[in-house]
Order: sequence, then C-alpha cells, then structure tokens
Amino acid sequence: MKLHNYTLKYLAVALLSVIMLWGVLFYIHIKEQIGESLDRNLNNYKLDFIQAAQKDSAVLTQLFVSGDVYHITEIPEEEALTIRDTYHDSTISMDGEDVSARKLTSAFSLNNKYYKLELTTSTLEEESLIKNILYGIIGLYLALLLSILFINNLLLRKLWRPFYSIIGQMEKFHLGRNTQVTTADTSISEFASLNETITSLVARAEDTFSSQRQFVENASHELQTPLAISLNRLELLLENESLSDDAAMSVTQVMKGLERLSRLNKTLLLLTRIENNQFPATTTVNFNDLVQTLISEFEDLYQHRNITVQIEKAKQPLLFSMNEDLAATLLVNLLKNAIIHNIDNGKITINIQPYKFEITNTGAAEPLDTTRVFNRFYKNSANKQSTGLGLAIVKAIANLYGLSADYTYRHEQHTIAILFPRK
Repeated sequence: MKLHNYTLKYLAVALLSVIMLWGVLFYIHIKEQIGESLDRNLNNYKLDFIQAAQKDSAVLTQLFVSGDVYHITEIPEEEALTIRDTYHDSTISMDGEDVSARKLTSAFSLNNKYYKLELTTSTLEEESLIKNILYGIIGLYLALLLSILFINNLLLRKLWRPFYSIIGQMEKFHLGRNTQVTTADTSISEFASLNETITSLVARAEDTFSSQRQFVENASHELQTPLAISLNRLELLLENESLSDDAAMSVTQVMKGLERLSRLNKTLLLLTRIENNQFPATTTVNFNDLVQTLISEFEDLYQHRNITVQIEKAKQPLLFSMNEDLAATLLVNLLKNAIIHNIDNGKITINIQPYKFEITNTGAAEPLDTTRVFNRFYKNSANKQSTGLGLAIVKAIANLYGLSADYTYRHEQHTIAILFPRK
C-alpha cells in the first residue's frame, strides 16, 4: 500500500468517526427541538382550550378539533391538586390506523369544578420531517466525506510527487553504470533534505564502489604476477639434476598449491567482475550451438573417466540476449561441476528447452545442502580440483540477467537447472 493511500485510510476512518458523531449529535438536537416544539404547541392548545371553555362550556364535550384530540374527565379536587402537566409519547387512531402521537396530561378548574384534560396530537408529520432531515444529514455527510477524501488525495499526490520521483530514480540506479540520479524541485524542506541526502549517498556509494573495484583488480593483478614468477622459478628448480627426489616432490607440491592459488585468484576476480556488472556488451547467444562447442573441448576429460554425455534438445533452440563470454563461463562451470563431481563410468545428461537449460550427473549418493549449494567455497567433497566457486559463479551470472538457478537431487542424480524468462 502506498504511503498516501495509507494516510487516506486513517484519514477516512477518522473523518467518518467524527462526522458520524456530529451527525448523531445533530440528529438528537433536531429531534429534541421538534419534541420541545410539540410540547409547546400542546401547552398552547391547552391554554386555548381552557380559554374557550371559560367562554363556552359546550367545548367540554368536544373531543376532536383540527387533528387534536381532547379528552375531558371531571375529577375530585384532591386528585386535581396532584396532577402536574406531563408530556409523553402515545398513539392515536386516524383513518382506522394507529399512528404515533404526543400526549399532554393536565388539570384545570372551571365554575368550581375540577377537570382532567388529556390532549393528544399526531406526530406523523414531525416524524416524516425528522426522517427527511436524517437522510439529508447522511447524504450531506457522505458527500462531504467523499469530497474531502478526493481533494485530499489530489493534494497528497501532488505533495508526495518529489518522494515518488526520487524512489523511481533509486529503482533504476545501479552501481558501476554511472547512472545519474535527478531529483525533482520541491518547496517542502523534508523532501529537499531527502533529495540532498540521497544524492550525497549515491555519490559516496559510486566513489566507494569505484575504489573497491580498482582495489580488487589491482590486488588480483599484483598477486598474479608474483605467483607466475614463483611458478616459473620452481619449474626451473625442478630441472636441476642435483635436486633429490624428496626435494623434487616437495617442490611439486608447492607448485600445485600455487597453481590452485592462481586459479582461485582468477576465479574470485571473475566473480567480482560479474557481481560488479563489468560485462555490459550483450548479444543473442544460441545455447544449443554453444554447448556443442564446449562439450568437444571437455571430451578428453570426460572420456578419460569413461563418462557418457547425452544431449537432449528441443526443436526450438534456447536463445537469450547476454554477454557471450559470460554465457560460455556459465556453461563451462556447469560442465566442469558435472564432470569433476561425477563418478567413473558415470553419466551426464544435458536437456535444452526453449526456456530451460538442465544438466544432470551421477555423483555422490547423497543430496547437497540446497541452502548452501550456490554459496562461495561450499564443497561436498575433498576434490582438490574444485575451488568451491563454480556454482557461485553460475548463481552470480544468473542473478545478473534475472535467471533462476535451481538444484534438485533424485534417484542418486544431481540436477542443476537454469530457468530463462519467457517472453
């Protein structure tokens, strides 16, 4: 939920609560005013009736006058002295139907006689008026609420425009691509401060990223040079005929360690360059043709271990736009992983679909840790040829191009699947 909608939600609840309270209080007030008006009218009717009775006693026998019902009862003086004017709700029969009414009970004296007066008047028109007022209040307040929310929504959209602008800029921002972050002009000090902070943060991040990338490249280059020199000198030392067998064995072991360190250094540098998106050039890669080329390069390696390689292709080739070198690196690491971690007389099955590249190999009779299989330096074997970075490189390339890398284990076979987005 967007921030301005989140604000509107609570504003709507607050406004509705306040307006409902106002409406209820206003309705009660109107109803009380109408009730008081009815009571005043009844009291006026009573006074008019008494005045009319004083002039003409025949009025005492009249029961219905202009919609007002009078009921006269002669009572003793003692009872008359106990009666006070009281108003209460009642009913009256009109046209054969009982309708709501308001009733006044009072007492008066005339010609030394005492009478109880019950005066009842219909409240049908008043109730209809109250209902109309109630419906009018509800309609008015709903229109007011919707108008407030609509206007407030327009204002919030305008006020929050600089915020959403900078958010959109940050979504498109990528380190190392020299992406420019442009901020919208705003007179709101908080958003202006946010723009300045983000602009400064992006500049510092770019500087730090550039320095880090330069450091990694320089460090890798500086490490590679002494490693190469050390390997050359050790090779020259091995050619020395005076070197004993034990010393030659030790030198050989040192050379293997340095070669592994050199491979590790190159692999880490490649992984860093991939994560830093330093392969911008892209082309449409045909994975069917590429895997066929790479398989031939690994032929001696897998035939030496008597590993059978089977390629299954769909009629439609797997085509994807990416850096060609990274596509080759992706497949090379998958093939090397399938060969190195295979067993003698094992099998490799490559399944190529229009939106999926899947490679399955025999290997260890237990599954790998699915939560760590693509992590750096994760190894499930003591194979010295493995640096533990092959699948980490595969995962980094997949992430760079929005691909999905997945590992499954079934029937003592390990499967790595690369899923490509469907167009």
